[in-house]
Amino acid sequence: MSLTFQEASERVDAFIGQFEEGYFPPLLMLARLTEETGEIARVIAHQNGKTPKAGEDTGDLEMELADLLFVMLCMANERGLNLERGFARMMDKIEHRDADRWKKKTPDGQAEGQSALARDLTRPPGDPALTDARYPLGPMPLVQSLTPAQRNEARRAVAALPAALRAAVQDLTDAQLDTPYREGGWTVRQVVHHVADSHLNAFVRLKLALTEANPTIKPYDEALWAQLPDTQLPVGVSLDLLGALHTRLSALLDHVTDWTRPWTHPATGQTWTVDSLLAMYAWHGQHHTAHITALRAQRGW
Repeated sequence: MSLTFQEASERVDAFIGQFEEGYFPPLLMLARLTEETGEIARVIAHQNGKTPKAGEDTGDLEMELADLLFVMLCMANERGLNLERGFARMMDKIEHRDADRWKKKTPDGQAEGQSALARDLTRPPGDPALTDARYPLGPMPLVQSLTPAQRNEARRAVAALPAALRAAVQDLTDAQLDTPYREGGWTVRQVVHHVADSHLNAFVRLKLALTEANPTIKPYDEALWAQLPDTQLPVGVSLDLLGALHTRLSALLDHVTDWTRPWTHPATGQTWTVDSLLAMYAWHGQHHTAHITALRAQRGW
């Protein structure tokens, strides 16, 4: 059974609401929280070598953790707090504050800079697509659902993109910006403007998926968009646009409660989900940033 923080809070509140006493006073709930923490310590001690007393069971860690969560939900409900919002704020804090605190996993054979999401969802090392200059991080992940860990990784990628793309083009001259990232490919300048074009569409698609019942999105011809006169503007125009856009995009993603909401692409008739959209565009930003960083490495810029 899947249960959100909100659903758990409501279930606890419905239970407590049956009784005239209602929620315990705050100090008593704090004592209960301390008591349940002690029970967790007792179980862990038994699991790690401490001999139980005669007639004492070793305990159930899962249940003790659930008891602790129950008291926490009671405390939050009594104060009118939202643990779901609090948890999201806490994760956002540590994901940014501690992003580089420990050494990250780097599996052998993976492209430098490839995200955990890309490693999980794209083709394995050795696939011919991974040697294609068009796909430095492998092909776009086409999935219907993400695990919570993959979803968090994708949300971090979305939040980090504007700064990462800005760093990728920092100090490039106009001549360098007008260099194709590969033979026959777009210039660096076109790539930056394309990312802004694409993510504007992603923002609209997300809003449609969150507000309509299985909307059919409007596709666009990205190759023709990349040839329009605005793609010759300074890249700072699109970098500034992406900064504001991703602030709003992240604000939406922070409050999604149903990642299975569907949307349909008319070109294929394929129905995707909000999870699908998140995976696609988290990859998309890293994909095009890698085009630029690979070119700079190749040219020694």
